[in-house]
Amino acid sequence: MEVSTFMQRSCQQWAVSLRWQRNVVASTHDKSLVEAVGGRSFMLFRVERSEAEALAGASAPVAILIGDSGTGKSFVLQDAQRIAAATFLAPAPVSCSYETGALQAALLDSLASALAIGRAGRSQIEQLGREVKAAALATASEVGKNLAKAIAKELLAFVKGKIGAETGDALAHFVKELRTSNDAELRRDILSRSDATVVREIARLAEQVAEALNRDIVLAIDDANRLSDEDRRILASLAARSSPHFRIVAAWSTAAPDASGIAILQDAGATVFELTGLSPRAVGQWMDHERIDSAVAAEVHSLTAGYPLLIEGMLAHLEAGGDPADFRGSGMFVRVLDAALDRLSPNAQHAARMLAAFNQPPRSDRIATYMGVTAIEWGTIRRALTRERILTTDRDGMAWFHEQRRAHLWDVVLDDQERREIGQKAYDELIDEFEANPEISAGLVVRIARMANYAHASQDRDPMLAAVVALDLPDIAVAAASIELTSPSELAFTTADAILVHARNMFGAEGNLIRSLDKLRTLGLAVATEGVASPGVPSEQMRIDPNFGTGHAITVLHGRIQGELRKVAVPNLAEHVTRTHLEKVRLESTSMTFAIQDIDTNDLIALIDDIRPPLMRGAPGVAIRARFGEQPFFATAVFNNQALRTAALGILDDLNESSFGRTFTVDKVVVDPSEPIPSVRFFRALNMATGLQMERSQSKWWMRTDITLPINVFAWRQLEAMRFVRSQTGGLEREALGLDRAIGIGVAEVGDTTYWADLRGLDTVLVKEIPADQSMDSPYTFYNLERLFALKPGQSIMNFTTEVRGEPRIEDPVVDLFSDLWENARRFNKTQPRRKVPTNEPSLTEHIRASHVRDQEVARRLSETITIGGHRGHRDMTALRLAIHTRRAPTGLQFGPALAVFPPGSPDDVKVALVDGTGINSADHLLEKAFGSINQWEFPVAGPTNEVIATLLGHEPDEIQLTR
Repeated sequence: MEVSTFMQRSCQQWAVSLRWQRNVVASTHDKSLVEAVGGRSFMLFRVERSEAEALAGASAPVAILIGDSGTGKSFVLQDAQRIAAATFLAPAPVSCSYETGALQAALLDSLASALAIGRAGRSQIEQLGREVKAAALATASEVGKNLAKAIAKELLAFVKGKIGAETGDALAHFVKELRTSNDAELRRDILSRSDATVVREIARLAEQVAEALNRDIVLAIDDANRLSDEDRRILASLAARSSPHFRIVAAWSTAAPDASGIAILQDAGATVFELTGLSPRAVGQWMDHERIDSAVAAEVHSLTAGYPLLIEGMLAHLEAGGDPADFRGSGMFVRVLDAALDRLSPNAQHAARMLAAFNQPPRSDRIATYMGVTAIEWGTIRRALTRERILTTDRDGMAWFHEQRRAHLWDVVLDDQERREIGQKAYDELIDEFEANPEISAGLVVRIARMANYAHASQDRDPMLAAVVALDLPDIAVAAASIELTSPSELAFTTADAILVHARNMFGAEGNLIRSLDKLRTLGLAVATEGVASPGVPSEQMRIDPNFGTGHAITVLHGRIQGELRKVAVPNLAEHVTRTHLEKVRLESTSMTFAIQDIDTNDLIALIDDIRPPLMRGAPGVAIRARFGEQPFFATAVFNNQALRTAALGILDDLNESSFGRTFTVDKVVVDPSEPIPSVRFFRALNMATGLQMERSQSKWWMRTDITLPINVFAWRQLEAMRFVRSQTGGLEREALGLDRAIGIGVAEVGDTTYWADLRGLDTVLVKEIPADQSMDSPYTFYNLERLFALKPGQSIMNFTTEVRGEPRIEDPVVDLFSDLWENARRFNKTQPRRKVPTNEPSLTEHIRASHVRDQEVARRLSETITIGGHRGHRDMTALRLAIHTRRAPTGLQFGPALAVFPPGSPDDVKVALVDGTGINSADHLLEKAFGSINQWEFPVAGPTNEVIATLLGHEPDEIQLTR
């Protein structure tokens, strides 16, 4: 655990509270008040708090300053960097945007600022270029030469922009030397997509350069709570690494809706400082400094909780003659802001209103043009806004609004007409900025989407834009799902059912999404056509294609998705995942298929054979089941030879990537062909356990009983049997049976109709009554069932069957389940080579003994734990005797009929005899000649040798091959 040491103070005049948590530094100190040398009292009390020194002295790879809104995190972070800059390369903090890739963009910007510090002459700039180039080449082996060079090139471009074109030209030839063949694609990935590999490379570059410069680098990130989930995990991975020369400090608002990232960082080993309110004594000190009667300090502290931002407003309120008792949180902001606006000139007040549309400052070179003033006039206005404490925080080096004040100015102070007028102008400005460089949006699409609400003139010109603005949250989720699942290929088929399930699971949409889809169709944002989903699906399905026109509607929609759902909608998601994360595997393969869909391993293996070319039966194949973020994904591939498949498996072993803020995780890799599994062994065990006989056809086993079970009991019996089979299998057999994941059963009833759903991701039985007004018909059956069963992300319906039953259910549930598992095994074995079984007595005896011991043990456990046909209980163990009639022929040993019997005894007492000769005229004669007299036995198995041996091994006859 990293624990920073605070400097001891002799004068204990005011208190700072840091609460102890896991990996959280805590202390309470008073610090003497230092006279201000210019600046406002707020700045004085923020930068003089000892947390800044603690933060600057932290030695952990990542240190986080957390606190509620208004506690002064940004100022403490700025002062920590000022303190650290005396020893290290520690530039001013940079702010995070809300977009994916924000972490790497912030780190690149900050690292560039650090490297630009003190670089005044051309020789120093050239030396920096050499150091960055050398650092990139030194790390290229870990991330790939092109990516390392592209990141170094982008870093030098940032540095050049910070030191000016004239001096920065010294870097031009280094930038040129770092060019790659796919610069544009890599640049887009580096600047706009969350990518752990890119962030780790930036960290390695910083470490290498710091070591070369013999000076540690400390980068500061403000508003880290805006980071996407993926960026938070990436930052946590940096916290877990060893980094002697490079550190990150970050400020994180605990007022943000999702504070889970703090726990992730703590668990990874980050040092966390929690910033709370000032003590009552500190509030009194502040009031004394402002020459305000400190007798009411306790009341002020009670009303503000010691939050400096609120105290600042309270003191202004008191200076204006107000009573502390009149303080009302947000009301304070109104009065302070009103008074400040009243003190401004008309031009400055107009500017404050115009700028309130932006929660992040626009580009500095465009602000004056946006407001219609000269650069000199803007400088005068900015000074007035700063002086009156309307612009109080630092946003990427520019004084800007505190977000609470900006929001209050926009939402409360401005009226509807002002918001529409300013909003349209701000929308146009943001669109122009986005179109100038769409690859580096830095939160622009989110801000564009917010301003689109007020851009009525733009909506009037573009009906699609107006339609997107009118969407509710569930509508946005359905639109996002349609973007991700729809492929431009005419052959691709995206069903309405799949889109609604995706919207629910991936984008968290609640309520009746069928209404949302109907709304999208009515507004013209989705086009539906009827068709058949796939072979074997008899019900009609609805194909959905998104339609957002050619204007800015799609930009606004993406902004709403990111801003309101906090997700990124990736167009044609399956293609993106494959091309981005599995491209090397695809290039090694002969054929490949992939989809955004959950799938059982046995179905996945079957898909390998489906894509094998006719002349490549048995060709080596690979199947993977994966997740892209929370979304299931699968792919299957076939290869020309074993070497290519081995290369692909190596690629999959090393795969650890992310894009668009989601991590690509491979959960299962299966190779095919392999070997067959025993398809009938559980039926053999069932027969041994109960002595009951079953009926069968070519495609089904069943056992009828005179017991009628309630539907919930039937389902639970099946689940218990499924759990039992899972406990008796493993590895390939469990995968081929489709039991390698937790499985549940869902039963939904309405009248005489029952829906049986195979559930994944939970191990239970769910029984639901379908409301009378709820239609379960296509094209929304999967969605309606998932909604009815209230499934969560990670849980899904794999398939369902519908039955209309007019008679009582008399089938045994265990036999019914075993029949389904037998069908899975038969489908798997169909693509596998036959199992080779040697027929010399010693080897054959060992094979049969292993299977008999296995089946007897399964039979014993089955009889003791599972009720089958109304029976449960222990049955005696048996030995095994197998006699095979053989005869000599010119072509070699020929096998005639065989007979196996099971006398009482130990399961490992297995004997096999090859009986050679003629004159054997009955089964009893064959048995006596092989083993002598056997007085008591049961379960006889007789027939052709191949069939008898297959049965004893738990196989169907066409699954084995006898060898000599």
